[in-house]
Amino acid sequence: MANFYIAASITLFLAALVVAVLAFVKKWTGNEIAGRVVISERYVCALLAVWIFALNVVFVAWALSVSPGEGLYFALDHLWYRHNNLDTTNYRNIAAHWYNVQEGSITPYKIVFFPMYAIVMRAVFTVVRNYAFAGMIVSSLSAFFGGVLIFKLSKKISVARPEMAVVYTFLFPAAFFFAVPMTEGLFLLLSAACFYFLFGKRFVLAGAMGFLAALTRSQGFLLALPVFVEVMCHHRFKKLHISAISSALPVLGLGVYLLINYIHYGDFFHFMIYQQQNWHQQMGFFWNTAVYLPENMAWYFESGHSRLAWGMSVPNIAALWLSLLLIVLGAARLPLALTLYSLVFFVMSFGPTWLLSGPRYVAVLIPLALAPATIKSKAFHIALSAAYLAGFVFYTYAFLTRMFVY
Repeated sequence: MANFYIAASITLFLAALVVAVLAFVKKWTGNEIAGRVVISERYVCALLAVWIFALNVVFVAWALSVSPGEGLYFALDHLWYRHNNLDTTNYRNIAAHWYNVQEGSITPYKIVFFPMYAIVMRAVFTVVRNYAFAGMIVSSLSAFFGGVLIFKLSKKISVARPEMAVVYTFLFPAAFFFAVPMTEGLFLLLSAACFYFLFGKRFVLAGAMGFLAALTRSQGFLLALPVFVEVMCHHRFKKLHISAISSALPVLGLGVYLLINYIHYGDFFHFMIYQQQNWHQQMGFFWNTAVYLPENMAWYFESGHSRLAWGMSVPNIAALWLSLLLIVLGAARLPLALTLYSLVFFVMSFGPTWLLSGPRYVAVLIPLALAPATIKSKAFHIALSAAYLAGFVFYTYAFLTRMFVY
């Protein structure tokens, strides 16, 4: 029950904090919350800052409750590197020691994780001198600026309700990962920047953002596809050198990561060995995932492992089907490049033979937030926002109470 009381009190605190500042935000920006047609970027920035700050307050409070009587840095270290079975430890180790195997290390699984987030975290660490705090700063600031770029992107491609794209990004059930010392916040920023430059016809810059995204997460190299499609549609097979350079940059980012594998292990694809050994994962087909997820859920419930069912199976099933529905919705309303990116991202994310983190994977799939924002109906947005909020509260609670949320 202790975890329940901690999670419930922190969730209520978060709700109270957000409600308390809305009046100030409205007054400061001059925007009304209800019935508005046009919303200012200043208002979006204010709400993003409040929301991300509130998430950080929740995590700091959680850390201090887990390590009562300890200092903030110790509490954050304990929370992210010992209390939770997350990938945060691997990113810290890469930031501290690169991919070199340290004495006493059982297995060098950190080669599975991409380097860009750790590089940025290491840079911030030189100022704050704590990896957990540095990671939260990197993730939070990246998510903030990523949200701003999503708003700008939505207006650039003439989405009906640009502000709702931001809402759906940050109310997505797994959006709390944007404040966790992992790659989600940084990848959101880099992919948003890629699309923003892409639809602003600054193709080389879009490719450069794709290069950095490909060094951040495995799905990053997929940005080569929308860059290539948009460049070719714009130039109509003219200026092929721009198309080649721009679309090659995300693939080059993946190539740098594969080169790191080769330098350390003599094998460009050595990460796949550890992916299979430690996580029992190899690429499969998403339709098989759609079959084994409910089968696993049923077994978890029948065998008395309901926390596994509620924390892992139910969210992954929901993420799979919600993603497909939103991709279908976006196919008729969004640029072709975004739809193609969504399709290949979905195939890669939901193909693993033992899916652990489906909601976290698609939390950074920006077209999933853009698709419903193309609809004008106020009733639709009220209903969907309420559903997202309910999912966010549930999944955050599951995360805070350690219900196998990865």
